[in-house]
Amino acid sequence: YGCEEAYENFYGCCEIMISTLFNNIFNRIFPRDSFQRRYFNGTIWMLLGVGVAMISSFAATIIAARLLGSEVFGKYGILESTLGMFGLVAGFGIGLTNKRYVGETRDKDPIRCGQIIGFSSVVTWVSAGLLSLTLFVFAPFLAVKVLNAPELVLALRITAGILLLN
Repeated sequence: YGCEEAYENFYGCCEIMISTLFNNIFNRIFPRDSFQRRYFNGTIWMLLGVGVAMISSFAATIIAARLLGSEVFGKYGILESTLGMFGLVAGFGIGLTNKRYVGETRDKDPIRCGQIIGFSSVVTWVSAGLLSLTLFVFAPFLAVKVLNAPELVLALRITAGILLLN
């Protein structure tokens, strides 16, 4: 063999050995069709999804800052933080409540589970609607008196519509 062929064969051999070793260990720890394996796979996919979302959000923020300039990007930051604050209040903690009660009743009482999901959906839409309406009505006050930026009235009103869909 030449140097390149020996290197490729060595690399391929190491790759196969590591892959086989990892699969053997993984299959012993997490047997096929087990709850642990499904939980582990779900965790890995969730971590990958969150990682990709965070990296892409970071990249988008850098690009937006470069394109918009410091003043406009600052206004964008104000709008984003306002939307985030109102979104937390509009969510009303329903997500945590759903996790608990849907997890408890999913298998035991599917009808009650459906009622819980329906009721929490109604509560979320009503609270989001009320907060969107509040933000829409008080947008001039927030822009002029609180933020000292009267040019943000229209943007805050658009943000109110986004809040409803958040």
